[in-house]
Amino acid sequence: MSASTATTVAQQSSRVIIMTQKWITGAGVGVVFLALCWWFPLFRIVKLETLRERSKAETFDAESVAAELWQQELPNALSRAASLSQVSKVRAEDPAVVKERYGRRLGISRAYFLLVRGEGTIISVGHSTLNVSLEDAAAGDVELKLGPVLGNAVRDSVGFVEASQLPNAQQFNDLGAALNRQVETSVISPLKEQAKEGRRITFVGCAQINNEQRDWNPLRLVPIQVSVSD
Repeated sequence: MSASTATTVAQQSSRVIIMTQKWITGAGVGVVFLALCWWFPLFRIVKLETLRERSKAETFDAESVAAELWQQELPNALSRAASLSQVSKVRAEDPAVVKERYGRRLGISRAYFLLVRGEGTIISVGHSTLNVSLEDAAAGDVELKLGPVLGNAVRDSVGFVEASQLPNAQQFNDLGAALNRQVETSVISPLKEQAKEGRRITFVGCAQINNEQRDWNPLRLVPIQVSVSD
């Protein structure tokens, strides 16, 4: 073998060794990289529905939505309120008819929600309620709650929004609480200042009926609109 041939063979062998070392090094780095990606992924696959729900949850402002619904939808709700005098007459004949004709139910719940209107005279004012003797004596007396407003009678009786219209149950509950605060601020707070024994009152109120005997004797309403006069 000539000197030049030997040199060429040596150079080729050197290049093969270098390439082999680079491949081994690259493969090692690749293995390490894949391992890191397994434990610390560069991105995670999230369902589109989950992203949408998360986005809506981040931007949902229950107070603003409640205020907007109160301004835009309240007139329609008030127009649907049944006469308390008429409801009382129907109940005297057959209580079951009241639930079917005037009640609003959610799902398969046995409870129902009422939205009624009436007028009468304030006969007493307490810390958390005021008692009203109705114009129609046959309808008896009712109590108007003066707060705090709890539960979902306001949200579910006026029917501003259905649970299916919001991404999750938490937002539906948040909206109910915000509507309660809206009532406390815009209706109950002024009523507390105006309510005095002997004054006349016209009202629209809502109630949740869980027990026919307990919740009708007397009927306890959350007022959503009131007018008080001498």
